[in-house]
Amino acid sequence: MQTIKNKRLLLLLIALSAITLLAYIFTRSDGQLSLDKKMFAAADQTKIDRVVMESFRGKVKISYDGTAWKVNTKYVADRQLVKVLFATLLQVVPKRPSNEKVKDSISIFLKKNGTHVSLYEGNELIKSFYAGANADRTQTYFQQGNDLPYLVTIPGYRVDASQVFELDENGWRDKRVFNFNWRNLKNINITYPQDSRRDFKIDLLQNLLSIQDVAIADTTRLSNFVDDLYTLAGDQLITKGKNESIDSLFNQEISFHVNVTDIAGRKFSLNVLQRKKGKNQIAGMLNDSIPMLFEKTKIFRIAKSKDFFKKQN
Repeated sequence: MQTIKNKRLLLLLIALSAITLLAYIFTRSDGQLSLDKKMFAAADQTKIDRVVMESFRGKVKISYDGTAWKVNTKYVADRQLVKVLFATLLQVVPKRPSNEKVKDSISIFLKKNGTHVSLYEGNELIKSFYAGANADRTQTYFQQGNDLPYLVTIPGYRVDASQVFELDENGWRDKRVFNFNWRNLKNINITYPQDSRRDFKIDLLQNLLSIQDVAIADTTRLSNFVDDLYTLAGDQLITKGKNESIDSLFNQEISFHVNVTDIAGRKFSLNVLQRKKGKNQIAGMLNDSIPMLFEKTKIFRIAKSKDFFKKQN
């Protein structure tokens, strides 16, 4: 009887040992039970007022000046991208430490090719880490100082959490074209150098939109057009001379001019160039000096002629 009992105890011990081993393995593999989920997050990110990102691509500083987020203290930052940045910092979690055999190579890779991210509250450094991904962006790693690199993830999403840190200065800039609001609008002039019959001018008088030389205008179309113009944003700010294919888009003839004036006398302009055959992006020159690319459907929404606004019977 004792022999049988001992065998049962031995089997139970083996079973318990197996369960313990499996629990250890699964705990190590998902990292959720043993790892600090906030390892790469600030204790209170609402107090973060400066994020510095440095890599071989250059240095970009996103900082809050009391009223708005700025890029390198010169340009207004894209508000949606700032939201993405802080959402990433809030949601990214370590999944597991890197494999012992490859930890050194991953660490060297991160420090050479990744981005060094530093979070500040005033002059105080709150958190810093390196961020980067493998070539096909299926694995993202973060590393604090000389600590172990960790495979990280954003639960529920298959995204590379390091990409937002890789944007250059132009990538972070606000790409909204016409920074006016309805109440301050004075007029909008659209001119077509190749066909002046398409030209038109819209005025805002006593909160009512009107279009010159159109007897009976379709007010819904007028309102929608101004909305499309008001929300127009470029897809990419360009530094010319870096890509011949992109530069060729800026060698096209001008399709039409857009000029907006507000009641304070501020002027905003956009020269839209003709679409190059076979290309899905259209080039534009903002305020005569800022090269910008647009997805073609955005431009098609504002490429209207005077006749478009005539009310149909």
